Amino acid sequence: MKLMEPDYNNSILNVTHTILSYYGHQTNKQLIPELKVTLDKKYKHVFLMVLDGMGTNVVRKYLHHRDFLKKHMVKKITSIYPPTTVAATNAILTAKTPYENGYLGWSQYFNKEDVYNIVFLNKDYYDDDKEIDGNLTDQYLKTDTIFDYIKKASPDVHIHNVFPDFVEHGFKTFEDQVDEVIRISKLEEETFSYVYWINPDDVEHEFGPMSHETKDVLRALNKKLEHMAHYMGDDSVVIIMADHGQINVKPVEFTDNTYLYDMLDKKPSLEPRTPVFFVKPEKKLDFRMMFRKMYETRYILYQSNDFIESGLIGSGIKHPMLDDFLGDFVAVAINDSYLKFKKTSEYKGHHAGLTKGEMEVPLIIYEKK
Repeated sequence: MKLMEPDYNNSILNVTHTILSYYGHQTNKQLIPELKVTLDKKYKHVFLMVLDGMGTNVVRKYLHHRDFLKKHMVKKITSIYPPTTVAATNAILTAKTPYENGYLGWSQYFNKEDVYNIVFLNKDYYDDDKEIDGNLTDQYLKTDTIFDYIKKASPDVHIHNVFPDFVEHGFKTFEDQVDEVIRISKLEEETFSYVYWINPDDVEHEFGPMSHETKDVLRALNKKLEHMAHYMGDDSVVIIMADHGQINVKPVEFTDNTYLYDMLDKKPSLEPRTPVFFVKPEKKLDFRMMFRKMYETRYILYQSNDFIESGLIGSGIKHPMLDDFLGDFVAVAINDSYLKFKKTSEYKGHHAGLTKGEMEVPLIIYEKK
């Protein structure tokens, strides 16, 4: 499979910094030239829309050149690493790399609390009944966001968050979100809006990105966006991208590999396609040798300090808990396998590996002057 590393000069993170620069926030990151040219025209309403899991692979496969999303696609950019929702959406929202903000994956091990914390849910990945003292994400990972930066640099800009209904005052359907975008685009005041939707990612996980179900949901999203473009107010620009893509995957029953599993000091964490391993001190050499021997066509195994030095998760001011989160070893998926940490974890599609299908996402810009 074709591999693709994150390009931190042409990524979803650079989209964020281009928008921040437009609003007057100082940035030392590379800007996206095509987006800067667009924003230099000055718009009253700026929308940043993230469609979860919409890689260029599904846009290319399921949409025609005349379809809204493909017609207005400006270029291809990369996700960050790991290309997964926790890391990628928080890179977008904090304007920081995972190296800087500490957001790495679905479940991160917090040593002091002995919790495999599901970052978005504040619950233990392996034990639903485990009590957690306080919100670990807020306690250890909370930082300023693009909303804070924009409000400080351009205090007259009104900020809108358009989320699904898993947050308070969120929207039940994408159609409802589109209606909200149309409403905001007709307001008199200057606005910046962040719009996030859960599909096609949810459908891809269940049926696979190359499925009829994914095709149907992507074409439905495209149709609703065409409706948005027709009815939204003038002096608006909509920037659409994904946090990451997805590929079809096959499970590897890692829990059945007792030879390796018994070498672990703690259970695996982070992501099935970027697992983190905490290994018993006397077993580190054996684990490294045997993991590489057993999974050499599926994963690249890094010692955690080498993984950090690789630059995959970016650079900047290092998050103080990064070493704790990354354990002793980090494995990076290079084919279509994913390690099952629990018997119940079944997916047809997934992400967080280093393949092009996961890493490459479209940058789509629609202008209405």
